[in-house]
Amino acid sequence: MRRSVAVTAHRGASGEYPENTAAAFQAATDLAVDAIEFDVRLTRDEGLVVIHDDSVDRISDGEGRVADMELARILELDAGGERFLTLEQALDLMPGDMRLNVHLKATDTDRDRLVPLVVDELVRRDLLATAFVTGSEANMLSARRVLPEIEICTNLSVPRC
Repeated sequence: MRRSVAVTAHRGASGEYPENTAAAFQAATDLAVDAIEFDVRLTRDEGLVVIHDDSVDRISDGEGRVADMELARILELDAGGERFLTLEQALDLMPGDMRLNVHLKATDTDRDRLVPLVVDELVRRDLLATAFVTGSEANMLSARRVLPEIEICTNLSVPRC
């Protein structure tokens, strides 16, 4: 039996460019990867920001927990010569046929707000055929409650991811 391999750019081309930034996503697109994985968190004012960590400390010139910060403040920070992106900005950069692995970084305190906002944006952009969501079991269950047909990817269920 022959198996195919899909190349996924984790946080964009994060080995060469600041993770989860426009430069990393463009480089991944230029490399013609099969999919791009990126992370989404909720800010204090309910903005959707593309960042892996729960704080901006490791990858920017700022300090603080994403959940405690306003989106506008996060977008002003220097993230390795790049800027952080909103979910909308990140999706604007993606080619229409790019497979998207959207990692929901919701916590127990913001899950009921973050997950529906992300799912709604994917639906609004008609991306359900090319995007799937991943994250903790609780986040996947939440996504399925919001939209039962959304494609998910977990360690227990690996549909086309």
